[in-house]
Amino acid sequence: MYDAAKKDGITLYLRSGYRSIATQNVNYQADIQRNINKGYTREQAIIETEKYYARPGQSEHHTGLAFDIITPEYHRDIYTLNEQFAKTKAYDWLVKHCAEYGFILRYPKDKVDITKINYEPWHYRYVGIEHAKKIMENNLCLEEYLAQ
Repeated sequence: MYDAAKKDGITLYLRSGYRSIATQNVNYQADIQRNINKGYTREQAIIETEKYYARPGQSEHHTGLAFDIITPEYHRDIYTLNEQFAKTKAYDWLVKHCAEYGFILRYPKDKVDITKINYEPWHYRYVGIEHAKKIMENNLCLEEYLAQ
């Protein structure tokens, strides 16, 4: 996928792939603390954190099948993962071609109520080519596909 994107003038950057449970715990706890520092109660901070971070032991990154993919320019210029990535040529390329390589956009904007994770235009999950094509062609999220 990286090579195909490069041929089309897009340089992909793997920001995050496999994450150990220990690393996920550090990220999760740090985000809770950031939210507490913003004035949230601990309970509210956990709710806010879980809009983007899975609890340690429940992250797709533990499986090695999920990747946060952006571009070197996006990483350098913005650094924080946010919805602005959806306005890049790399995002357009990924959504158009990811299924050809067995990946899906894991947390689509219109599926937040189903996935329970906020829109993440940078988060891709490997499910295999056959499944990825069905999911992406039918505008499904993984939960909807598995329910079928």
